Amino acid sequence: MAEATGGGEQQKQQRHGELVREAGQLAASCGADVTVLAVSPLSGAPRVTRFGGGGVDEVLERAMARPEDVASMGPNEVVALEERLRPLRLLVLRRIKEEEEKAKAAAMAADQPSAKP
Repeated sequence: MAEATGGGEQQKQQRHGELVREAGQLAASCGADVTVLAVSPLSGAPRVTRFGGGGVDEVLERAMARPEDVASMGPNEVVALEERLRPLRLLVLRRIKEEEEKAKAAAMAADQPSAKP
């Protein structure tokens, strides 16, 4: 299994870095408070990266203090959590797509030769 190799771990680190960069860009472009909470599937150790202010510290501290609660969720609880997260996930994806389209339009505009009379 590739995930167990050093290369797999390097790929996970790279993906985490990309996620954190995108979260930072989203926070900057939307003026939103964004928190990335990533939990290692092997160690269960949480990594938290925050952009902006916000009042989520207490919630995150509670969640991080009891990672076994999340790990011990039953199927119905997991489904309920996924349903609560779906609208947020869709909003984030929509915002990312908007930013990508803006960047693409800006790049295309920069590539166009300026029209001189």
